[in-house]
Amino acid sequence: QASFSLVRFGGLLGCPALAPGTSPVALHRAVAAAAATVAMAAGRQVWEVVGGGDKGGIVARTGKDTASPQEPERLATGAWILELEMDGERVHFQRLTSSGPTSGWVSTKLQSGKELLLKLLPGSTAPAPEPLPPNPSLLLEGPRYEEYMADYQRRLGAGEIVGPVETYVQRFMAGEVKGGAPGRPSPGPDSRVDADFEARRKVAEENRTSFDASQAKTPPPWVRLTKKDMEVKAKETLNGDCYGLPVPPTLGDLHKFGAEWLTKAFHAAKTLDLDNSVTKVLEFKRLPTTTKDAAGGAGPKAVMTVEYAKSDAGLHTELFVKMPWAVEGSKEMGGDIVWRMEGSAKGDGDFQECAIYRFLGPIFPFKTPKYYFADICRPNTNYILITELVKFGKKEQQSFEPYQCLPLAEKYLDFQLEPRMRYEMYYALMRAQARLAAWDQLGFFDAVPAEFRGAYLSPPLLGTFAWPTQMAEKARESRKRGAKKMADTLTEFVGDTAKKCYASDLTSKAFLTALADCMEEAGSFQEDIRLYFSLFPGHVGFQHPNLNADNAYFWRNADGEMDCGLIDWGGSAPMNCMSVLTGSITGAEGEVLAEHDVPLLRCFKEEYLGECGIDLNLEEMERQWHLSYVLYLLYLALHTEQDIKRLVKPEEWKGITSLMDSRCISHWTVRCYSQMIRLACRYLQIRWVQGGRKKLHIHNTFSEWKDFWAKQGLT
Repeated sequence: QASFSLVRFGGLLGCPALAPGTSPVALHRAVAAAAATVAMAAGRQVWEVVGGGDKGGIVARTGKDTASPQEPERLATGAWILELEMDGERVHFQRLTSSGPTSGWVSTKLQSGKELLLKLLPGSTAPAPEPLPPNPSLLLEGPRYEEYMADYQRRLGAGEIVGPVETYVQRFMAGEVKGGAPGRPSPGPDSRVDADFEARRKVAEENRTSFDASQAKTPPPWVRLTKKDMEVKAKETLNGDCYGLPVPPTLGDLHKFGAEWLTKAFHAAKTLDLDNSVTKVLEFKRLPTTTKDAAGGAGPKAVMTVEYAKSDAGLHTELFVKMPWAVEGSKEMGGDIVWRMEGSAKGDGDFQECAIYRFLGPIFPFKTPKYYFADICRPNTNYILITELVKFGKKEQQSFEPYQCLPLAEKYLDFQLEPRMRYEMYYALMRAQARLAAWDQLGFFDAVPAEFRGAYLSPPLLGTFAWPTQMAEKARESRKRGAKKMADTLTEFVGDTAKKCYASDLTSKAFLTALADCMEEAGSFQEDIRLYFSLFPGHVGFQHPNLNADNAYFWRNADGEMDCGLIDWGGSAPMNCMSVLTGSITGAEGEVLAEHDVPLLRCFKEEYLGECGIDLNLEEMERQWHLSYVLYLLYLALHTEQDIKRLVKPEEWKGITSLMDSRCISHWTVRCYSQMIRLACRYLQIRWVQGGRKKLHIHNTFSEWKDFWAKQGLT
């Protein structure tokens, strides 16, 4: 008899002799075939996945019940699985070949009778997994960094990029230059015309021309409240600083204020004619704040259905409401003092979001939900935002009309979407971000006062800082110790605490060692990396810093091409465009990102060039993407400590075998950060394998960068 351990760990019984240097693909095929042979010879049943070919595989769940949580990855079509247990048409499996969850439960057929699994007979030949595509990195083939940087520094010093650096700050402050944008180039004779975008361009220009700057009333300065003050003052109903109306402290208070308050609010905001009114709130529904269906983590949200005295095709009857976390009450009812402090006591993102919807939304190069009302109360940080409700498509819907909204892309759960959408939506996001930055470079948004555009969050201006940085040895060593601690935190979580939740190739010692090595070395240069980005003013423009797919809504036009509108604008400001990618395309499944990261950068480059005339260097874009990813890993480690371990204790993780477990996914931040870690590790592991299982590819980029600048004086 063959023991199960032989099967599980790929015992080589019956495996033919393999020559030295046999490729990993051939070895994988031989091991899989031998393991399956041993299992079948021992009377164990092996199945092949034959369903899900149009979706990349079949759904696997954590439990026998078909209502149990879905595994993050589909079980790939063509995979061989070992039957551990069978109950009716449900199979508890251990995966032997291909990709997908290591174990779980699947169905043998659909309700329609379509077969999902096929029983295999002894002697069947295991399919070989598809070999990984070659590493698409441009940095492997482009000019050496020192050659590129020498040329860039020469051009910068000669004034070819933004004019004389010595006067750059003065010219920038006078609004004369940003990143050297020459303007939108004339489209060539064969250029494709995006009719929808051109229509949006016309609307945005009309709105910009009619913008009334006198409406932009700046509220009193933001004041940081202590936790003690927040717990008292946030319960008070005080007048807002924009419109002077009472700002409800909670969703419950808003519901009580009712139609009369909504009428006054919409009149004040001039989004409802004075001869019209809200007569009734027909429905008031809180959106979930916990469980898998939680509607984000920035605060409690609700949907209102209202009735107007006069019908108007331009008015929406279904409205979306967003408010900050209350300082008391259960999470389900919108209370969370910890995250209220995070959101309201550490920055001014709430006012900024309100201002962006009101003033910038109408002149953006894409759709945003229609603004109805927003205000903030500085003394207690209470605020409210009301917009039209975006009506997402239903998950079970099979087809969509042109311009009909597709299903919501739930945060970090792209595996639930149809395969085409899993990558197409990131190209739509890149085009939106590129257009946004390009229009900012051209001064399109300058009609709106700088404080409403987050100017105070802008990166340091070229010419205002010394470069390369020189740090005392003790200070650098202190940062290195801190980076090591963060590396230990992340690798211990993946490789030990939550090991059962991550695929075995992500928890291997070799991969986690490479991950830790990268974090330890590069983590001691965080400030330097951020400052380096400011050497490239052409990379800076207004950006959405949290443009994960769940902060957008997607549709396809009549030609089947995907487009999007954007939501959730807190923290938006002029930023380095490559650094914000870690708040956007990192939401893609690791396999998708490993295949599309460079094409996505190219998409941004081409759209940006076409809108403002700045031709970014694609190799430098990729370099900055890699350096940003180093910072992203440290960010994940920080929140592993601050959020994951705080909300789900290490002893609880011992019984958690899937990130879709309710104990994990019911906490918004645990769900997000644990999935972010999964996606990051998969992306890095694929590139690590492609690179020969040595250093991470982003570590190689960092090493080249550091070595060059060390010669220039970086300490």
